[in-house]
This record gives sequence, structure tokens and C-alpha cells, in this order.
Amino acid sequence: MISKKIQQLIAGALVMGVVLGTAPIKVYAAEGNRSIGIEHKSGYKDGIYHVKNKTEYIDPSNETGNSMARNALKENTNVKIENGKYRITFSFNDMLYQFMKDIKIFSGDKELEAKINDEKKSATFESDSINEKLRVDMFITMMNRKVSFYVTQDIGTMELENEAPTIEASDISITIGDSLNLLDKVKASDKEDGEVNVEIVSDTSKFLKGNVAIKAGTYDVEYKAVDKTGLETRKKVSVTVKDIVKDNLDQGKYSIKNTVEYIGDGNAQIGNEMARKTLEEVSFLEIKDDEKLLTLKFNKDQFKFIGDVNITVDGKEVEVDLNREKAEAVIKVPSINSDIRVSVAVSIMGRTTTFKTSLLENTLTKIDDTSTSKPEEETINPGTTETKPSVDENKTEIKVVKGKLYSITNEVHYQDKNSIGQSMARQYLDKLSYIEEVEGKRYLNLTFSGIEYMSKHRFFINNQEISYKKVSDDGKKATFRFEIPNLDARIKVKMYVAPMGRDVEFDVTLNKDTLKFIKEYSVKTLPQTGGMVDSSLLFMLGSTLIGSGAYLRKKK
Repeated sequence: MISKKIQQLIAGALVMGVVLGTAPIKVYAAEGNRSIGIEHKSGYKDGIYHVKNKTEYIDPSNETGNSMARNALKENTNVKIENGKYRITFSFNDMLYQFMKDIKIFSGDKELEAKINDEKKSATFESDSINEKLRVDMFITMMNRKVSFYVTQDIGTMELENEAPTIEASDISITIGDSLNLLDKVKASDKEDGEVNVEIVSDTSKFLKGNVAIKAGTYDVEYKAVDKTGLETRKKVSVTVKDIVKDNLDQGKYSIKNTVEYIGDGNAQIGNEMARKTLEEVSFLEIKDDEKLLTLKFNKDQFKFIGDVNITVDGKEVEVDLNREKAEAVIKVPSINSDIRVSVAVSIMGRTTTFKTSLLENTLTKIDDTSTSKPEEETINPGTTETKPSVDENKTEIKVVKGKLYSITNEVHYQDKNSIGQSMARQYLDKLSYIEEVEGKRYLNLTFSGIEYMSKHRFFINNQEISYKKVSDDGKKATFRFEIPNLDARIKVKMYVAPMGRDVEFDVTLNKDTLKFIKEYSVKTLPQTGGMVDSSLLFMLGSTLIGSGAYLRKKK
């Protein structure tokens, strides 16, 4: 606690600063480009900010008046922006506050409702703008009189301290009788607090009963999220409830085209392409006894890689009559405008893929009973012929060739760092590879799993396509061997993957620090093929060691 004498000196200084002028102290905002006209609608996010305020006595030549005005109010103003409104807090000088009473804030001639906090020595109020000029009135006890001064903010110094939560929600369209949990359709997060709870602040009883849509119409739903500091965000979405519409179709069989839309993470373009290659473009509809049976036909070449098939119609999982021989699924639908979503387990990818299919009403065509399915189309897959190195036919007898065998691990790098592609590439290529050193040259052996789904393997070293040899293939795994200049070589693999219906490529790097010597070996004689021992024939030397070992012996 400061002494009474010091208190009197401070009060006297404050009084002096005010008495020296006959008019109130005025403070003006700087007229720079960044200080004028910046409003919430111009880009400020909801959140808590701090901004410096400026003071300038009405008579610029009165230095004492300027100094005392500056001392009365702390330099930093706290601003809370929420739903387009500004909640401003002025903080006063800790030592001088004891002499300030009856503090009021004015915007023009209108008094603002200010909450005075004596403990924090502050005044908090709401304003329509952050950069308007405000007047502060107070009664100075030591002077026994009222004084006034103006305050504005230096907008160019405004900094965000704590951002308000963000709400992710979209408009919703459902049909009477559909189930709907509105909280399943929204997510709120906060940079400081992470995930934030969301509540519904609007009345939903007009169109929902027990989470079931009961009345057609368009309704506004408002969500609210509040973070730990009390910052609040609200967001409105529109919920459209449609009447159940009967298609009014005659009994019989129809063909109808469809569209597909990939649903999930990753590259949407690739996902849409895969969905289109999985589901045939034409579906079939049968109207019988007021029931609609929809037949979804799958591409037969793709369907052999598909496991479980699950389908939801308008948000509800339905029974699926799956015929694997015909590669088709039959389901009941209430309408040709229903929301149909198909989830298929793709064995080679080790994951489930989901896509939405929509029936195109304007393509609906009635067909004869004899045309219940679309003609089978011949599918021609890309060729699977493997590249083979050329062999000179000159005959040369070789007595002994020596070599060294090493193991080494590898890493795969899918283009664009796509997580799904990265996972698939790692699944295709075994992590452990082998290096052979023969007569000063290095040969890399890469082993692939799921070879039954692949064809047209190609290998590139430093962007140049190279020749290679397939040294083993049991129908499930295959090993390919090719020469590399060094362990730092840039290796790229390309191959056709049937379930995806396209080429896949990824890079391979060798982990040099994992290189481990296994053993030396020598070949006493070669089979009497007449082939010359050149770089292409040397590709074959290590395969026997890795495989049967019939012609190899460990060096003693």
C-alpha cells in the first residue's frame, strides 16, 4: 500500500494535467491506411483480440495534458468479437484508479451500458464498431469534479489471442419417415481446445419426433458451440423434409442409367474413377406388386476382387441379394430418387470403399421381359507380357562365377504422399529385398505380393526404363531382378493393377544402413544353354541361391 503522501502527489499530478486545459482530453485514431474502416464484416474472425489505444490531448501543445491522459488509461484494449458484435474492455491505471468514480462510456451522445469491475479496474461494454471514437467520463475524488476524454483504437496493432470455435455443418435433405440425428451431422473444433461440444438451440419439434422426420417443409436449425474461455459460435443450416413421392410407374421391367460419387478421404478423382469402373453404368428396375426391385450390376473383372457388399437406402442398411456369378446385387428401393450408397470390401486394397449412386430418371426405359439384363461386353485387359532381356546366342563355356549376397530393406513413396496409395504400395512390395554383387556389378531383387492382381511391370533407374528378369512366380508372389548403379539410385516401379483398372506407380529407396552381408557363393558350371555370361545372364545367378540352391555352395 502506497503512503498517503504519495497518493496525494499522484492525485495532484492527475488534477494538474486536467486543470491545465479548459476542455476535455481528446484522443484521435491515426489516419493511416490500416486504421480506418476495418470492420468484422471485412474479415475479422470471432475471437479475443488485444489492440493498442492512442491518446492525444485536444491542445497538442499541452504535453502535461497528453501525458496524464495516457497515464489514466492502460495502453492495451481487450476486444471480444462474437457474432458480429464487439465487446470492449478498457483497463485503467492501477495506482490512479482509486481516485476514479462514476465511470461512464459514451458513443456520441449515447451512453453505453458498461460493466465496471473494481477488482480488475476495468470497464466492459458492447459497441457496434472497433474503430469508433468513444468518450470516457469519470469523477475525480481529489478534484471533486467530473473530467472527460476520448479514446480510439489503433487498428493496425490488433492481434488475435484466442480464436472462437468453428462449426462444420451443411444443409440437410431428407424424406418423411427418415431417421435424423442432427448432432451426427455437425462437428465443432477450437484451435486452443480441440473438439468442442455442440448443442442445438432451435426448436426441432415441428418436423422431428424421436429423431424421425414427420412433416414436410424447410426448417432452420441453429447450432451453438462454446469454448473454455466462453467464446461462442453459432451456425444455421437448412433442413428440407420432402414428402414421400410415388413414382407412378407401371408394372414391368426398366433399364436406367446411374451416376457414381466417391465418398471418403483421399483423391476424389481417383475414387470416382474406381467407383465407375466397379459399377456398370446401366442398372435395372422391376416394378412388381408395388415393390421396386433394383438390380445393380458390377463389372465382372472388378467384382472378383470384391468381398462383402453393403448398401444403404435413404440412410438405412437394406438386405442385399448378392449373385456373385452374375456380379449383381438386388435391393428394394422406395423410389428411384432414393439416396443409395454402396460399400464394397476390396481385397487387394485391404479396405472398404464407399460410393453413392444416383439413378437418372430421364434415362428410364421400359424393356421387354426377354431383355432383363444388358448384353455382356467383352473386356480386354492390358497385356501381361513381361519384358525379357536379350541374350547373345554365342556359346561360351564358363567354369566358375563368384558372387556375394546381401539383404537390405526398402521404403516406398507414393505420388502426392497419398495415404491410401502409400499403404497400397507398401502392401504390394515386400520390405526386405536382396542385393547381389557379381563381377563388380550390383543386382537388386524386389519381391511383390498379390501378383495375381498385377501385370505389365516396368522399372526405371534415374528416370530411364531398364530391362529386368522375373526370376520367380508362384502365382501369389513374384521376384524381379535388375541391375542398379549404386544404393542411392532413384528407383521407380510402374505396373497395371486390375482392381483399379489403371497403372500405379511409386518410388523405392533403399535403406543403406540396413545392408547386411549374408554369404559368398560360386557357380561351378552353368546349364548347357549356350548363353554367354553377360549382364543379362548374370541376373539369373542369385535366383538359385535364394531359391533351390541346386548349383550353389557356400564358400568355405
